[in-house]
Amino acid sequence: MRLRRAALAACLAIGAPFALCGSASASATALSPFTNPRIATADNGETAVVWQSAAGIRAAIGTPGAGYSAPVTISASSSMPTVVMDAAGDVVIIWEATASSADGCYKGTGCLISSLGVFASIRAAGGSFGAPVRLSPPQRFQVADPRVAMNRAGDWVVTLTLDTKRVVGAGSGATPPAGFAALGPAFQGRGDVGIDEAGTATFGMRDAANHPALITRTRDGSLGALTVLDDALIDDFSLRIAVGAQGHTVAVWPDGGQLRSASRPPGGSFGPAVASGVVGTRTPDWIGVDGQGRTVMALEPATNLVQSAPLQVRRGSIGAPFGEPQILTAAGRDNLGPTRGAIDGAGNAVIVWSET
Repeated sequence: MRLRRAALAACLAIGAPFALCGSASASATALSPFTNPRIATADNGETAVVWQSAAGIRAAIGTPGAGYSAPVTISASSSMPTVVMDAAGDVVIIWEATASSADGCYKGTGCLISSLGVFASIRAAGGSFGAPVRLSPPQRFQVADPRVAMNRAGDWVVTLTLDTKRVVGAGSGATPPAGFAALGPAFQGRGDVGIDEAGTATFGMRDAANHPALITRTRDGSLGALTVLDDALIDDFSLRIAVGAQGHTVAVWPDGGQLRSASRPPGGSFGPAVASGVVGTRTPDWIGVDGQGRTVMALEPATNLVQSAPLQVRRGSIGAPFGEPQILTAAGRDNLGPTRGAIDGAGNAVIVWSET
């Protein structure tokens, strides 16, 4: 018998261990049948949760003390969504719409998946989600893998693959990007992105030699020099980065059975890559940094791709190793699904995942 997926969340107050949100009995309320949850938070404690369901992409807004609003359908697309939120409560949901070839499925040769483009639904603070808006140009050879980040002031950037090249566009509040520009010929893969309060975005991907690398983009669109973090070899999914409000930045990637990391203080440069103190071969599911440079990481530190591992969180700070783990799920639990989180400028964090 197939069980419904439930949305589970764990919350962290500064200096306290994680506990399941809103419940002392280690249970949580399921918003709906649930896969691929994503969450974002505002300074006033509001949260925006988005997920995939049989009805398509669904979303709900959480208010402190009042729980979550009734879920609304954002799009009939079943693609994996991403959500970001600014301090005022403006919300941007991004997703890639896809279509399957019925002919390919019928012949048993596998379904041919084609991209219909990258879209957004935008909610001004206190309002409702708007109709989907196409962000990517129509009728392009390849449009894929959108990533988005937003700062407290409402500046946001979205990066995606467009005709085999990685590009970036910038929005503000409820205004989507007017266009996209290339991140550079030496920058490859799907990568990750974060943005600070000054509007400077940091993009983490791989360079032409498949090493973990970063590049910055200021609010006016100027690109910085490519920074290669390490000589480790990574794939498109290996690198995770997080950028705090003041510009604290941390990057984490797997290498040789352990996680390595590099960090940058506000206005400074990245230090040398170091062992993070975490054993495992899987890329962390999520990492966040607050306004003071305190870090939170959620991961399943398995040593092979088929091993089932407990979900754990670790805390640290810029320039220091991560601390001891706090286990959130039972060892050996299967089908955890992706885990994501959100953190505000004061260090309050929430982790969300789905289970069957």
